[in-house]
Amino acid sequence: MSKSRTGNDTGACREMEEKLEKYKNENDKLKNERQHLLSRLSQLAGVQMTENNPNVTDLSDINRPINLGEDFSEIYDNEYTDVLVYLKAKSVDVKNIQEKLLKTAEVSFS
Repeated sequence: MSKSRTGNDTGACREMEEKLEKYKNENDKLKNERQHLLSRLSQLAGVQMTENNPNVTDLSDINRPINLGEDFSEIYDNEYTDVLVYLKAKSVDVKNIQEKLLKTAEVSFS
């Protein structure tokens, strides 16, 4: 009686271990799938938040407002003042100089 009972216990134990291993594998698979879906959801939410939202700046855009401001500031600090001083020395009318420089800037950035 004890031999048959031990055999049944061993068989039942093996069966339980196999079920446990199956459930562990299924659990790991579900965890990986959950992580993948969370990643996709996060990516989608990020796209929806930034798409057509003027309050979120695209940092890869070379023409974003801060860059344009820096570019125009640099033009004024460097080129504009140099040209203005040069043309004033040539006795050219300041108003005429400013109009020509404005047209040049408009053409350069269009």
